[in-house]
Amino acid sequence: MNELSIVLAGEAGQGINSVETVLVALFKKNGYHVYATKEYISRVRGGINSISIRVSCDEIKAHVKRIDILIPFKKAAFLHLKERISDETIIIGNKKKLENDKAINVPFQQIASEIGNKLYANSVAVGVVSGLMDLDRNEVLNYIKGIFAKKGDETANKNAEAADRGYEIGTDLVSEKVITLEICKPDKKPDNILVSGADAIALGAIAGGCDCAFAYPMSPSNGVCP
Repeated sequence: MNELSIVLAGEAGQGINSVETVLVALFKKNGYHVYATKEYISRVRGGINSISIRVSCDEIKAHVKRIDILIPFKKAAFLHLKERISDETIIIGNKKKLENDKAINVPFQQIASEIGNKLYANSVAVGVVSGLMDLDRNEVLNYIKGIFAKKGDETANKNAEAADRGYEIGTDLVSEKVITLEICKPDKKPDNILVSGADAIALGAIAGGCDCAFAYPMSPSNGVCP
């Protein structure tokens, strides 16, 4: 395979956007081209949102409808994404709670709770995907620690532990042939930069001669006029 389409879905407020941020950065660090998008739905908590990450050895400029790997944190994700799920979609999650016989059983929240807090489930998910993709293990753990460093050593170390548990699960799923995943490995790291859509708009405005911007100072806001 030359590319993968990975989707994570869960309740608004579960923090799946942080998974996107970390995975996109790790894919880029490992030499892949990556394109990610998320649903912008006006919800504070509850309901189902999803993030889509397309990762490839070749240059890509858009997302795809297809889902190769789906990580749903809630059963409602299946209904929410039904038009994108196919018989070829690999589903990874808590088989009992998802009530899906096709799912490969990885109880993210349970693993996170064993480590100390169910909030670490996102880091477990990052680790699983990283293990499946055979990303550099030390780079993954060091990046996780760096992301959570500002929250203190304990939080950083626990999230790294969660990611490491997930990484081991991901590599085991491949080595035991539970998942057959033959994804390309980049020959070299691309010499481009990784930017968000908001960053791209801001850079385009500057390149076009804009030297002043005004925005209402409220939260949440966008990154174009921080």
